Parts: sequence; structure tokens; C-alpha cells
Amino acid sequence: MTNKTRLLTYTELRKEKIKMARSTLWMLEKEGKFPLRRVHGGRVYWMESEVDEWLANLPTKQDQAA
Repeated sequence: MTNKTRLLTYTELRKEKIKMARSTLWMLEKEGKFPLRRVHGGRVYWMESEVDEWLANLPTKQDQAA
């Protein structure tokens, strides 16, 4: 079985996953708090599997209250 992952453009990332400004994403990437972007053919992409893993590991309100 092959493990295929989808590459998300910034537009797809905002529409389907998270609503963050480019500058916020850049800052989080720089701090190591968000998956790094990939550049292919002059376009910027994020790997959907890495973004999904990042989202799954975000603290919940219950985690923050503890």
C-alpha cells in the first residue's frame, strides 16, 4: 500500500483546515510550531498529513483548564 499525501496551497489550507494569515503561519513555522512549507515549481505547499497531525496535537480547552 502506498502512503499518498496531498499538498495544500495556502488557499486550500485556509479554506479547508485553518484560518490564519500568511504572516502568522510564517512566524509559527519559524518558531517550529507549525509544519514547514515546501516549495515546488515556485509554489508553496504544506503536506496535508503534517497539518492534520499538528491540528490533532493542539491542546483542547480541557487541557488548558487542567
